[in-house]
Amino acid sequence: KPEHLAPIAEGLHLDLDDLKATVRRYAAGKRYSPIPIKRDLSPAELTFIDSHRDPGTFPELELVQEPRRLYPQDGLAAHVIGYVGEVSESELNSSDFASYSQGDLVGKSGLERQYNEILKGVDGQRRVVVDVAGREHQVLESQEATPGQNLQSTIDLDLQAVAEIALEGKKGAVVALDPRDGSVLAMVSRPAFDPNLFAAHIKAADWKALTSNPENPLINRAIQAQFAPGSTFKPLV
Repeated sequence: KPEHLAPIAEGLHLDLDDLKATVRRYAAGKRYSPIPIKRDLSPAELTFIDSHRDPGTFPELELVQEPRRLYPQDGLAAHVIGYVGEVSESELNSSDFASYSQGDLVGKSGLERQYNEILKGVDGQRRVVVDVAGREHQVLESQEATPGQNLQSTIDLDLQAVAEIALEGKKGAVVALDPRDGSVLAMVSRPAFDPNLFAAHIKAADWKALTSNPENPLINRAIQAQFAPGSTFKPLV
């Protein structure tokens, strides 16, 4: 309810204008799908929800557990693996993401983006009967989610780790290929970033720190940096 947004924003330490914008953005979506308004709740915020979601206050509040990615620490193979994020408005308007809804997580870069359809699986669903307080009384239909497929890359973990260590504190890229078939055995770009920041919903401060960093840690210097070709390329042109 619109009149509930201000006290909910205060109790969950949200900016009221941002909360209103979120609700408007989801209004055109599926009628009975929950609108995620905050992730990674603190103990105090969990208590606020538990004590206010009765019929007399904010029955629309609901706690939902969701799985999240767990990426290697310290940015190991960050640019190779990539990261996931909430599907954007522009992506929803493209044919590649026609089957997605507002709030879905999709691959944004690296292997996560390239093999998104293989990794994502199929959502499950439940149809239930609830009372005015949102308490379940009967399950009408339940369909289990189908996990995504496994994916095995050609990256050699030991070689990747050695290359990462060699570039520690430096700015540049290392690529190692198998000369027999061109398989990528290692691909390192430094400086790197921590994909775990994106695993649920990246905080505005973390996103600003990454995008405003003059060393551009989000750029994969192995394939994106604009360096002039070396002398070995000259015979080809």
